[in-house]
Amino acid sequence: MVRASILFGLLIPFCSSGQPFRAFPDSNAVWMMDYYVGPDHWDSYAYHLETNNHDTLINGQWYNVLMAGLEGEPSLFAGGIREDGNGKVFYYHGITDSTYLLYDFEAMAGDSMEVWVGLEYYESPSTIMMHICSVETLTYAGYSYRTLYVQSEDPISGCIGQDRWGTRVGGYGGLLSTDAFSISGDATFLVCMSHNDTLWPSAVPGNCSTTGWPERLPTEYRAYPNPSNGLFTLSTASNLTDQVLVYDPHGREVLRTREKTIDFGAHPPGVYTAVVTTAQGRQAVRLVLLR
Repeated sequence: MVRASILFGLLIPFCSSGQPFRAFPDSNAVWMMDYYVGPDHWDSYAYHLETNNHDTLINGQWYNVLMAGLEGEPSLFAGGIREDGNGKVFYYHGITDSTYLLYDFEAMAGDSMEVWVGLEYYESPSTIMMHICSVETLTYAGYSYRTLYVQSEDPISGCIGQDRWGTRVGGYGGLLSTDAFSISGDATFLVCMSHNDTLWPSAVPGNCSTTGWPERLPTEYRAYPNPSNGLFTLSTASNLTDQVLVYDPHGREVLRTREKTIDFGAHPPGVYTAVVTTAQGRQAVRLVLLR
């Protein structure tokens, strides 16, 4: 499986230059996901829209062709993506030969909608009811963008937003797999998204790839227990000599330390990123904080 580059924060902005707003890329985009299958065990996979805008006509509608894998490597047809111009993004699922709502970026707090959550090889429809808990406009790297806090669990006991949708990037839990359940058991996380040769939201040149930043250290760091209710320990055969920076799901630095033990008991649940820096390079370690 491919290994993904880490992206600090996962939401792409509205265009601040006055150009027409698009809720979603139509070409030259890559999404890379990690799938948590057990302590210190992650599998990875990717989707891409080809660099040349590859459209296809399906059931009378034009779609951007979505491919599983990275461009330039062996890839398989994973469906189609279509934006309606009003903030809604639709997914065509080939096996069921049907189209499903994937995101609604114009939704408001209190709205609910049925959306696709599943992978391209599922043999039957895979939809859930998604609830919009809150909506806000954030600014990062000089750009303003819209983020929707969503959850699929019944909001009768409170809607806190277990996950996020971001304009032109999609869901924090992966392009097709943001289920917005409380983090527990197996989980999928979007770890890198690039569009038009730019990593977002940092707005720096780059692409999601198996050789992107951060570099792999010769001795990999692990975190245990992971997931954890608050206390993580970084484990490696070598001594930690430089620093660890920890970032929250929005890409904001929340901790800087030289210690191997990280106490996150006072932070809200979510997926954090610890970047370990030594003289040999940098490595990112995902920290899954539960409650």
